[in-house]
Amino acid sequence: MLKVLRAEEDYQNLPVILLTAWKEIDDRVEGLDAGADDYITKPFHINEVVARIRALLRIQDLQQEMVDGEKRLAHGQGVGQPLVTLLHHINNATQSISGMVQLAHDAAGDRELHKQVVDVSLRQTERIRVVLQSLHEMVEDLNLKTMEDAGTPDAMQEIARLEEHLAEIDPKTEKPDDLGASGS
Repeated sequence: MLKVLRAEEDYQNLPVILLTAWKEIDDRVEGLDAGADDYITKPFHINEVVARIRALLRIQDLQQEMVDGEKRLAHGQGVGQPLVTLLHHINNATQSISGMVQLAHDAAGDRELHKQVVDVSLRQTERIRVVLQSLHEMVEDLNLKTMEDAGTPDAMQEIARLEEHLAEIDPKTEKPDDLGASGS
């Protein structure tokens, strides 16, 4: 019966404990090989049965945590290429803004060039905003809620250094928490 039960997809991971009077080692091996998770022979004590059920449920919870962790890891690894693409778009936009600002700086009296700088800066800033919104959505899809999810301590130190550097460049720079609260 256990072999039939294990053949059904809905019951493949159902914890099963065999309670039986068959005490021979061959009987135990046959029961475990058929798919039982544990084997208790009669006479048995109810406290032992309860303890073994708790143990099987703990094992099942750990197995589910491993599956969930593997799924998060696979999902996180699949984010690499999209991140590279997003960074490429941000880099292109900032290079465009930087180049136009340098041209305007060198031609201080050229009003038409200054207008172009403003136009390019606005368009490229909007591109950056869209890319950052996509990045924000990717992070939310990954369901990163804890420091453990966010990365290694080294990665967290890099983020802290980045925030310090941004604060040096522009003391009014918002922290990521501020950005999320404002809806940007």
